[in-house]
Amino acid sequence: MRNQETGGNTFYDAIVVGSGVGGSIVAAHLAERGVNPQNGERLRIAMIEAGPYWKGEVRPGYGAPERRRLITNCFSDDAADRMWPWGMVKMVGGSTMHYGASVYLPYPEDYEDWIAEGTDWSEIACRSAAEEVRQMYNIHAEPDAVLSRGSLMFRDAARALGRDVQKALVGRRNCLYCGFCEGGYFCRYDSKMNAMTTYIPRAERGGVEIISDAEVERVVIEKKGASFAATGVVYRRGGRATELRAGKVIVSAGVIGTPLLLYRSGYGSREDLGDRLLVENKNIGRHLDIHAAIVVMAMFDRPIKDAARGAAPAGHFFLDDAGPGGRGRMRIKDSGMLGVEEPWGLAFSPFAPDFGREHKRFMKQAATRRGGTLVVLKKPEGYRGSVNLKAAEMEYEGNDAIVKRMREGGEISREVLLKMGAKNIIGTDMPPIYHIAHGVSTCRAGSDPKTSVVNANFESHDVDNLLICDASVQPRSASGDAVGPLATISVLAAQRIVANHFKRG
Repeated sequence: MRNQETGGNTFYDAIVVGSGVGGSIVAAHLAERGVNPQNGERLRIAMIEAGPYWKGEVRPGYGAPERRRLITNCFSDDAADRMWPWGMVKMVGGSTMHYGASVYLPYPEDYEDWIAEGTDWSEIACRSAAEEVRQMYNIHAEPDAVLSRGSLMFRDAARALGRDVQKALVGRRNCLYCGFCEGGYFCRYDSKMNAMTTYIPRAERGGVEIISDAEVERVVIEKKGASFAATGVVYRRGGRATELRAGKVIVSAGVIGTPLLLYRSGYGSREDLGDRLLVENKNIGRHLDIHAAIVVMAMFDRPIKDAARGAAPAGHFFLDDAGPGGRGRMRIKDSGMLGVEEPWGLAFSPFAPDFGREHKRFMKQAATRRGGTLVVLKKPEGYRGSVNLKAAEMEYEGNDAIVKRMREGGEISREVLLKMGAKNIIGTDMPPIYHIAHGVSTCRAGSDPKTSVVNANFESHDVDNLLICDASVQPRSASGDAVGPLATISVLAAQRIVANHFKRG
């Protein structure tokens, strides 16, 4: 069978659904290291992406004009295809690397959590994967010379209060330290080491066929004797439906997209699917673990930033645990001391006078004198949310323990800001913000099919030839931001998929 749209292929050794961090890493590794186990030939791999492919030569730090259309958090940019719908953005390369390109490899406590949740993803098992991620994403700290005055003040004040202050880490190359990425802009020079600058080029060099602007409607799941197996996918492009067959289907559509796709394929809970149920697993779309955050703002009576330029967006942070093993871990970071302040943000800030001469005076000074911290609860205790598969929405409300922990973080921030000399501080008691940006676990990995969706080798408990590799399988939130842990797990997944399914003999 031939298909003009896919270069004549209708059967592949592997189809990867989604081209973000997980999908691009798996596709690249399979193309470079996998072979057809029957004949030893090079694998035929398709990677399908619902969004566009904005191409351009990958030269980190130089920029590609076409790729300057990449997704952006700019509130002044109302282009529908570039605004940021958390967790659901669609484009070749995905959307995980945003803002300042923060990348943290998993902490020892993160590996311990994943083992406790039923995997064998230990620090030793992930060592080579983590090292690959460190090199590919160029993870590093920035020199003091490019940090703002406020960041250095935060460091000194927190250390004086006995905190173990660490330098924040980034994944960038040839960065100009303009500071606009922390303010929400996309990087004009592609210095952020995202999937587009790391694994997508490797996948293409390995012969992976990228099918963009193609929405996968369902994974084809067929009855095979007493069990079920994934045999391909159906996608829609330009109003036309196309079915592709594959030996393995690897879903990498994200913490919301993956459970939604499985739901549309008839794989999930009877409660959600009713008569459309093919294969039951009550964990699909459940166990959502995310970070909670508050923003503490402060005004100073002297400049803490340079108005002439942006600062390096990494800065400093320290961790605060509620108990042993990283229980209730919070990260308190100097985010408000960094980057370029937008005039609209200053004008509508709680510190700004409503109008008149005082408002003008405030606007002249505030860009260099407003600071603050970002408090993120990395390991919430005792609560998990879910994805409403019928409405395609996150459902997460938190609990009293999360609110209490956030209040503690607010008071710790107040202490540091006062030590820095802040004159006015607000936000220490604000309601926590819950968003999907760092969400995990909606198709969690584990050893027990009653409480998980895939095993530690990323294989579905219930459907043969179906694998999942993205944030949805990560069984617990990590201490850092999304990319480092996800990339580490994805490299481990690629290693195991090659060893278990695409190795000769």
